[in-house]
Amino acid sequence: QLDDHPAGLSWSHDDALLAVGCLDGTVSVFDGTEPRPAPPTHPMGVADVGWHPHLPLLATGGLDGVVRVWDAEQAQVLGEASAKGWCAQVAWSPTGREVAAAVGRTVVRLDNAGAELWRHDDHDATVACLAWTPDGRSLAAGMNGGVRWYQDGVEAWKSFDYAGALLALAVAPSGRWFASGNHDNSVHCWRLWTEEELFMSGYEQKILHLAWSRDSRYLAVGNPGEVTVWATGLSPGAKCLVPPPEKHAGLSDAELRYRHRYVDMWATPETLRTFQ
Repeated sequence: QLDDHPAGLSWSHDDALLAVGCLDGTVSVFDGTEPRPAPPTHPMGVADVGWHPHLPLLATGGLDGVVRVWDAEQAQVLGEASAKGWCAQVAWSPTGREVAAAVGRTVVRLDNAGAELWRHDDHDATVACLAWTPDGRSLAAGMNGGVRWYQDGVEAWKSFDYAGALLALAVAPSGRWFASGNHDNSVHCWRLWTEEELFMSGYEQKILHLAWSRDSRYLAVGNPGEVTVWATGLSPGAKCLVPPPEKHAGLSDAELRYRHRYVDMWATPETLRTFQ
């Protein structure tokens, strides 16, 4: 039983511990049903929590702008940092070498001992979301106006501009694509290295959640009341045993023309011109 609404949830790497951050500022770590000793509270409320990918270390971010790295086994804080604003997200790198936190217009990066490594505070808007590449070398920060990419160093090494507010980021496990969920009810995808773009709109509400499949073939998009799954490519599942009609004569069967208009457009140039 929690005393207030949960704002952040995270399972440990071995699925043995569940961390829950609540709006009253408390962080509880559950082993089964019993809570373990908790880290210090965030007086204004907890915004996000996240476990280290390999070690029993927990990162917490609060609405007070403070980010902490906590040793769950020793029940002690290893280090902390703060910035002006509230923490929107904490995100460990896949290697576990560091954790990043979006606090107001600043991105703070701490090592797994809680010491500050880098601080990126030159953004013109509040940083709303973060995402790492699978190798842990590059960090993306999404905000109103686009995405800024960072490696080791203060300056962004790559920028992707977008005329809107970003709410979610996700990098494909292949490292080739990354996607943003946006406030204007759309999804935008970029190729990281070539900057090729894809744009999907028409959603009824803003996009809050994104998730790639492990093979990077599918992108799941979540907004209130709806989940959509997009495929990044198609491959034939079986050999086609029905030969297409000759393009010289066209498709003469009227019923086939109406039921399989895509074949009619391929076989009959006049039909294609009619629909253009």
